[in-house]
Amino acid sequence: MTILNHQGQEMERELLAHWSKPKVVTPPVGTPRWQWPSDIDVLLTTPSGWEGAPARPVPGFERLRLVQMDTVGIDRYPEWLLHAPNVANARGSNSVPLAEYVMSAVLGFEKRFIEARITRSEEWRHIPMGQVEDRVIGIAGYGAVGQAIAHLARAFGMRIAAFKRTPWEQRPKGVLIVDSIGELAEISDHLVPACPLTPETRYLVDSRVLASARRGMHLINVARGGLIEERALLKALNDGTVDRASLDVTEPEPLPGGHPFYTHPKVRLTPHVSWESSANSGRMRRIVLDNIDALIDGAQIRNLIDIDRGY
Repeated sequence: MTILNHQGQEMERELLAHWSKPKVVTPPVGTPRWQWPSDIDVLLTTPSGWEGAPARPVPGFERLRLVQMDTVGIDRYPEWLLHAPNVANARGSNSVPLAEYVMSAVLGFEKRFIEARITRSEEWRHIPMGQVEDRVIGIAGYGAVGQAIAHLARAFGMRIAAFKRTPWEQRPKGVLIVDSIGELAEISDHLVPACPLTPETRYLVDSRVLASARRGMHLINVARGGLIEERALLKALNDGTVDRASLDVTEPEPLPGGHPFYTHPKVRLTPHVSWESSANSGRMRRIVLDNIDALIDGAQIRNLIDIDRGY
């Protein structure tokens, strides 16, 4: 088996130690992602570097047996790559750090860590604090990330509401299920889109949703910038409908210089780091090695994408 590795040196070392003794090809930095030898069976890839990819499959694509992505979203790869016989994403590898980021944003909003800081005695003053317990956290999408958020929020005594577009196979206990994103926004103190970006979810949180939102709502986005209609959010921040937006993702990334989100007093902007954790690479390597084993054994591959759903 020949594996083309875009996922770094740690992954290369794990692959070389694998019992099947694969041939591992790790291209030099700067090599276009779509340039590979003709004998590649498995492609381990990442979204960076696919900009400017050809519109049609490249030679050798027809030989691929597995494409393994190190991201959950599939929107940053060329369309033809998604038509390999098996395409798997990294679902579950970064759920914990994403959920922790969300709860950090919730705590920062309610406990006002930044606003409460003082640097001299003259600033000593009373600052009213919020409370996390009994606040409603609304989660749009209830996959691995949404469930991880709910798990942590439950530990803080938050009330959990959720919406998703696909039918519920099993309704989770202790979660209020609503029928629309608008209804979710109406009841949420903290609203978190936690779903993939697809044509159906683009601008999921739009002007109509924000107009119906609970006044003073906190909007947290760790998924994709395109889930939120930016102009509508700016208006909602300015008119007080949304009290804060904690944004780790935007569209585009980075936002152009001078964008109002950089300096808006109600925006907390971070550079797409919510997914990061020292444990992520280990979880990702486990998914890759499990899927290589499954490919060899003819077993079920983890995290296969559904191209019709877009994730």
